[in-house]
Amino acid sequence: MIFVLSIFVGFLAVIAWTIKFILNRKASIGLREEFQCPKGLLLCPGSVPEIILCIGLTRKCNYKQLKSNGFGGYIEFGNPSFFLTDLELIKRIYIKDFDHFVDRR
Repeated sequence: MIFVLSIFVGFLAVIAWTIKFILNRKASIGLREEFQCPKGLLLCPGSVPEIILCIGLTRKCNYKQLKSNGFGGYIEFGNPSFFLTDLELIKRIYIKDFDHFVDRR
């Protein structure tokens, strides 16, 4: 009986560690380490807040998390999204670097 109980407790510990690991991971989109991303959620990071919360609240939360770096990214419904928060960087991309973009849709 003690053997079965110890296996059950060990199984619960592994499950708890796995859930903690998944909840604490970052929703990275495969770029450099200095590319900041908000923390992901279980299964599909970025989709759960979009479904549960209003999209505006989700954007506000992402803005607060990425504001210190000036830019960042997150996963939105399974697709990587780039998020700019620095006004000078936005101006530079839209005005100075506009000619470097091939697809301008």
